[in-house]
Amino acid sequence: MSALLSIFSIVPGWVWALITAGAMATSCVQTTRLSVEKSSITAERLGYAKAALKAVEVAQAETLRLQGIKDEALKKANTRANANKVAAAAAATERDSLRDELAAASAKLPSLSHQACLARADAISAVFDQCAGAYQGMAGKAQGHLSDAMTLDEAWPK
Repeated sequence: MSALLSIFSIVPGWVWALITAGAMATSCVQTTRLSVEKSSITAERLGYAKAALKAVEVAQAETLRLQGIKDEALKKANTRANANKVAAAAAATERDSLRDELAAASAKLPSLSHQACLARADAISAVFDQCAGAYQGMAGKAQGHLSDAMTLDEAWPK
């Protein structure tokens, strides 16, 4: 311990004061630099966070816009489907009316003396029913395909 005390006694106090002041100044400078760097990094992170938030907001707005277009297209498709059901029901009613008229005309024919007329009327009725059923099935499929195509076209982003 006496050797350590002899070193302190050789070096004057004002040198130790300068060394201490220099160490403190260096520490202050380093602390300031570190604070500036931390501040810079924080500002950069804040900028990235703001940009990411803006991108999310834009994406959400675009999603809502596209969902609105899709919802409107589905609403129109439902309206068309309902109109198609009404038209199909009207066609079925018309078909049934024609079938009833044909059956009534067939019943009015004299049954014993005109067997050929009755057979012909029955054959025409059967063919008519087949044609009406095939037409109705084809019309329903065509309307369904048209509705699907229009729905896809209306929902497609512009």
